[in-house]
Amino acid sequence: MDATMVNLWTVFEQLVRRLEIINEGNESIEFIQVVKDFEDFRKKCQRTNQELEKFKDLLLKAETGRSALDVKLKHARNQVGVKIKRR
Repeated sequence: MDATMVNLWTVFEQLVRRLEIINEGNESIEFIQVVKDFEDFRKKCQRTNQELEKFKDLLLKAETGRSALDVKLKHARNQVGVKIKRR
């Protein structure tokens, strides 16, 4: 797991522990904290998903650029082959 996933997992485990505390007693302060923590967790997940989409786009652009360079290289090799045959 990478650092972001470990961090999200840690936050998730904290949320689960707090829910267990709430289930044991009727602690309104704990409940409010759990709700805040869930919201923080949701925001972190949302940011992580946004970063994932950004990196997917960057990867797609890089792969497209590499494919274009592969085509240019193939054409250049063909041109070199033609020139060698002429000589």
